[in-house]
Amino acid sequence: MSRPPEVSVRAADSAERRLPLRPCTTIGRAEDSDIYFPDQLLSRRHAEIQVRAAGSFVIDLGSTNGTFLNGTRVVKEALLHDNDLVTLGENRIVFHERSLATDDSGLRLSEVRPLVLNDLSARSTRKTIAVADMVNENRSLGILAQVTTSLLVQKTVPDLLSNILELVFENLPAERGAILLLEGEPAVPVIKAARTRPGSEPIALVSSSISRRVIENRVALLLRDVHEDKLLRGQPSIISEAIRSAACAPLWLSAGPGQPDKVLGLVYFDSRSEERPFDETDLQILTVVANIAATKLESARLLEDNLDKRLLEEDMRAAAKIQARLLPHIAPLVPGYDVAGTTRSCRSVGGDYYDFALENDRLHLALGDVSGKGLGAAMLMVALRATVRAHWRTGRLSEATGHMNATFHENVPDDQYATLFLARLDPREGRLTYVNAGHNRPLLVRGGEIHEVLSDAGMILGAFEHVAYDESVIGIEPGDVLLIFSDGVSETWPDPDIADRKLIQIVREHRRHGADAIQAAIFEELNRQSGSRPGDDRTIVVVRRK
Repeated sequence: MSRPPEVSVRAADSAERRLPLRPCTTIGRAEDSDIYFPDQLLSRRHAEIQVRAAGSFVIDLGSTNGTFLNGTRVVKEALLHDNDLVTLGENRIVFHERSLATDDSGLRLSEVRPLVLNDLSARSTRKTIAVADMVNENRSLGILAQVTTSLLVQKTVPDLLSNILELVFENLPAERGAILLLEGEPAVPVIKAARTRPGSEPIALVSSSISRRVIENRVALLLRDVHEDKLLRGQPSIISEAIRSAACAPLWLSAGPGQPDKVLGLVYFDSRSEERPFDETDLQILTVVANIAATKLESARLLEDNLDKRLLEEDMRAAAKIQARLLPHIAPLVPGYDVAGTTRSCRSVGGDYYDFALENDRLHLALGDVSGKGLGAAMLMVALRATVRAHWRTGRLSEATGHMNATFHENVPDDQYATLFLARLDPREGRLTYVNAGHNRPLLVRGGEIHEVLSDAGMILGAFEHVAYDESVIGIEPGDVLLIFSDGVSETWPDPDIADRKLIQIVREHRRHGADAIQAAIFEELNRQSGSRPGDDRTIVVVRRK
């Protein structure tokens, strides 16, 4: 004959006991339950275990704080297997498929004392509906309608939090309340809104044990008397505030199929009154408010995020227009030369800068690249342009670069810098004077198979206040092409030498078609290598002597 199943029962404050299962074993806070736990976290009729032909099943009876099987909340019912752990509040029940009929000492099952086993014969069947239940039901429906109507209109997050607190204070006997939202990494609950009735101190701290239970287990908690809870009654936040009763519910968003649920935070209320502690109807109301509020709160957050995103996009478009106006619209007409320049940012705005100007029969050229990307880099680019424009006519080119470095160092953060290639071209003599402040090495492609790399380079701009720069001079002959570019161009290829060879090849293939054609061919090849959305800004300046 097979032995019937049984359970090992351990309450929060007692030793473990084994208990044989009936065909239907009830569990709860009601004293007439088969397994009775005097635990404020349990509902009166919390759960039951049914023994059927198909096996034993644990069934949650719509409890407030949930029934958990091996850490997972039970939805309706779940099949039990040997040594499964059922958790209800702070209490544990371990299921055993077979009872201990005897042990070595000859102890019979009937002598194994259960934790609590009430006699079912004295239980009466309830056939009437109490007037108080009808009142509570009508009250809940009325409050639900009020909450739905009040939260129907879209509000900002601060207004929504204030409205939630107001609704709860109108309908619950709370002295203090607070809404906590999860913030940071790892996420912790932070008080974002609080309210008190006259004569009560505001909430400065919510018990970590309460908030942890609510968030981790995703359950609402009802504590009629916190002093009956061993884990809470000794906490400083409970003692100092003389809290008697508390209720707490998660701001819980139930996700769609295949998506994880999301907890935004929690709603917490407490009271010091002994006359009117919170009851299960209060907790049901609080849970309803929290569920509706979570949906509205997430909606408000998404709207604010979308608004912030739209404002940022508008700011970026405005910044892109301003930046575009700071760069040359057309290249200067230099007798005997063909000049072109352009930049393509990897984002709406970029950190590359190029410039040229023809003054007193002398062509000024600049191509720079500031550290970073995006809006921050764009702001540095504006500072670099102002610095270059302020000094590029000053004395010798080496002296002008020294002044640029000092000015840039003074006006940018310590961890920011720029690279810069600066040049002056005497068109009639074909003499190019240049300074390279840490920038990519430009290429001078001459006729036939000859090319030169302008390899002389100095310190980047902005790293140190006082830096001396050397200038170099090189001649540009008829048919020669000078190619200046940012690292977004050269880093398209895995090796600098490969990049140089490829760029030289493109220049030679298109040199007869002019500077614009050379520039267009290079960008076409860059797109072919890495796509039209580069990982870095790309800037090219081409000077071709006819």
